[in-house]
Amino acid sequence: MQKIVAVQGAGLRRQSRRGMGSNLIAANVNFAQPIVKLRIDYCASMEIPVWHGGMLESGIGRAGNVALASLPNFTLPGDISASKRYYLEDIVEPEFVVNPDGTMDVPVKPGIGVDINMKMLDKVTVKKEVFTLSEFIK
Repeated sequence: MQKIVAVQGAGLRRQSRRGMGSNLIAANVNFAQPIVKLRIDYCASMEIPVWHGGMLESGIGRAGNVALASLPNFTLPGDISASKRYYLEDIVEPEFVVNPDGTMDVPVKPGIGVDINMKMLDKVTVKKEVFTLSEFIK
């Protein structure tokens, strides 16, 4: 996982001088890091266009990708595919589809915006483990 420790470390100064955009790839960045918000905000303040792409995520990860790519300064075409590109049936409902104009609808439900298809998730799960809070609190 790529950890960005400073805006300068993200290569944004170089990109802004060249007129290039900034790319955020979910598999390479921990989106829980406050620095990611700083990077997004910095790009917006410097008018650096941003695009976002995914990898081979199920609909759960794709929901986050689509939400991020819908932010105002994400103005370059992203690399987020429809569920059917990699899966016969995704584990979320509704599945993600690419519209005829090349866009993708942003889910509006609370949480991740989509429902988890628990029957499908059970079908594709290969191992389950249960953790209890008492295991971690002493």
